[in-house]
Amino acid sequence: MKSVYIKTFGCSANLAESEIMAGILAESGNSIASRETESDVILVNVCTVKGEKKALAEISRVSRDNPGKKIVVGGCVTKAMVPKIGQISPDTSIINTDNIKNVAQAVESPAYLEIMDRKKEIKVSLPKIRHKSIISIIPISQGCTSFCTYCSTKLVKGNIFSYPLEKILLEARQSVEEGCKEIWLTSQDNGDYGFEWDKKSHLPELINRIAEIPGDFFVRVGMTNPIGVMKCADELVEAFKSEKVYKFIHIPVQAGNNDVLRRMARRYKVEDYVELVEKFRKAIPDITLSTDIICGFPGETRGQFNDTLELVRQTRPDIVNIARFVARDGTSAFRMEGQVHGNEKKARTTELTRLFRRIARENNNRWIGWKGEILVDSIGKNNDLVGRNYAYRQIIIKKHDSFKMGSRIKVRIVGASTFYLIGEMA
Repeated sequence: MKSVYIKTFGCSANLAESEIMAGILAESGNSIASRETESDVILVNVCTVKGEKKALAEISRVSRDNPGKKIVVGGCVTKAMVPKIGQISPDTSIINTDNIKNVAQAVESPAYLEIMDRKKEIKVSLPKIRHKSIISIIPISQGCTSFCTYCSTKLVKGNIFSYPLEKILLEARQSVEEGCKEIWLTSQDNGDYGFEWDKKSHLPELINRIAEIPGDFFVRVGMTNPIGVMKCADELVEAFKSEKVYKFIHIPVQAGNNDVLRRMARRYKVEDYVELVEKFRKAIPDITLSTDIICGFPGETRGQFNDTLELVRQTRPDIVNIARFVARDGTSAFRMEGQVHGNEKKARTTELTRLFRRIARENNNRWIGWKGEILVDSIGKNNDLVGRNYAYRQIIIKKHDSFKMGSRIKVRIVGASTFYLIGEMA
């Protein structure tokens, strides 16, 4: 049996798969190491949503720093990456996201293995070792209904495959019984949940059913693309009104110009996104809005980028995940004309970041003076408490070690930064 160190990159769906692989490995008699240096095997669970450069660099680093040690690469591995991984580390085994149930085989085999079969696996109610004991990350589906021209994740995850609602509910109930205080619903696009069943989104139904489970917990709904929200906007707003649902929504707009959105094949217009934001804010004024934006998509002019800046000024999101466009092999955008120069992409990213940080700081300043209850969901450096209020705002309480994760405490907000609020005991 082996001691395995798991290093995870990317989204909460990737983190959920690392937790499952850890559970499967432990059930097979292996142990999970807390440090790379203490392991026999290193499992790198990669993310390629922003390109493969970072993933390949980490594989190279792990191989260089651990000569003779077995390495397994999992996660969103595209077919184009396989020979590149082989050039870096010929003995590194590869297991894609469809085959996480075979992780013990990949880890324990002395020979090189490449397990890249495409298949549909239900990834709920499986063995799991949580990264935080009070947070249960539940994948609700894999893949999506979209065909965005820049997205390599689609090449890996495929079309929408929704997991049975009753199985998700069972895992949610078990998680609450085991003491979890947060239920994270994750996928590539939560709004697509159940769409292949009858051409409608079943996300509001799922949220409502989970909120009916007895217990003291919050539900955090992960990324939902605008086209997914549009399928169920009114029902989703009503579901978000439950006191058990964090007032937080992640709707990635990607660009603020309709011509750019059309070339991205996003299937909505800027006006649709604005309407969704206004609908949620009218019903839930304090809702935290997160979005994603790509800078420098092929053909994006300076004027079109200015439209994106104007959209950010108009909608004033609380969180913006900003990425420079990276051409991914195998996608339509890879060979599009009008590739934007790297220096220009960098300049646009810097300008958007500056604007977002100013808006985020202003948004956070409005919370100063707020009093209420937060859930402590992690312990930071120097025993700082890190908690979330009902709007999923991150709140830091400095050097306070009298509470543990899962505690509910009353605080007063006394300060704010771009990314978090500063609280003290009320």
